[in-house]
Amino acid sequence: MTKARDLANLISTGNPLADGALAVAEVTGAAPLASPTFTGTLAAPTINASTALQIGGTAITVGASDINTVTAKAPLASPTFTGDVTLADKIVHTSDTNTAIRFPANDTVAFETGGSERFRFASAGQLGIGGATYGTAGQVLSSGGSSAAPTWADAGGGAYELVSKTTISSSTSEVLLNGISAPQNQLLILIDSIKVDAIGNFMLMYRNSSNQNLDNTGGISGSYPYASVGVRADTTSTGVNSGAYSYGIFLNNSQIVANGILSGVVRIFNFGIANVNPYAMGQMTHKVGTNNDEFRYHTFGCEGVFSSGQTVAGLRFYSLNSQNMTSGKIYVYKLL
Repeated sequence: MTKARDLANLISTGNPLADGALAVAEVTGAAPLASPTFTGTLAAPTINASTALQIGGTAITVGASDINTVTAKAPLASPTFTGDVTLADKIVHTSDTNTAIRFPANDTVAFETGGSERFRFASAGQLGIGGATYGTAGQVLSSGGSSAAPTWADAGGGAYELVSKTTISSSTSEVLLNGISAPQNQLLILIDSIKVDAIGNFMLMYRNSSNQNLDNTGGISGSYPYASVGVRADTTSTGVNSGAYSYGIFLNNSQIVANGILSGVVRIFNFGIANVNPYAMGQMTHKVGTNNDEFRYHTFGCEGVFSSGQTVAGLRFYSLNSQNMTSGKIYVYKLL
């Protein structure tokens, strides 16, 4: 009978070695001690709660804080994060890799579709179209329709931008329209259905950059308006105003009834242009009877003349006769 000299055969069959001796070189089928390579399934004893895992004779322990750290990890599916998530550059859509939200520079966010940048917001709030294309001051966005990107375009004649809107919700005798950026070649004032509680007259008075009224009372020493000649806004006729209202725009509604409505449009030219006097023109309507169809319409124009280099930078809409406004809106637009 052939005696096994193979260690694996010896183990599996129990046959003794041929001469009872075993040399290292004679052993085959065993893994070396240095860098062994195993095939098949490696079996190890079960580690239970009463048996400490050891490496090199040293027990490996896991504390409660370690367990908490492990359980705080976000799942791969639908993770929820708290605090800040830091990215090097972009967020990319999983199934559409040419669509992304990018951070191409400090304080800048960009949006890409189809592999190209479409919009970006820069550090000063600029809106970039098709990359860092911010247009020029005064331009507006022009729609490209349903199949093209928008572009910057010159505003062109007749385009207005809303500067302010005032809603009257409680009884008041004046509305101050301060902080209008100057100069403006033209302002459009829309008086929308102002309801007043008694018969009287209203004014649009000019104000300066210090929020002071530019009137003819001498309140601003050496800087109040000169007396001037203008066209008076009158309910029945067009007359000559010899200066009493040269500091503003006289909106006569002396035939208005209590709870009547005052509406109109006023255009002011040369608003806030240094050393150039502003002038205004417009149309007003007001209710003069108790029936809904009893309205009066008039047009007007007037000029303000100011001394000592005063520059118009605001407006005051107020009652000359102590009546109150109880509802309505006032819009201020500037011509682009």
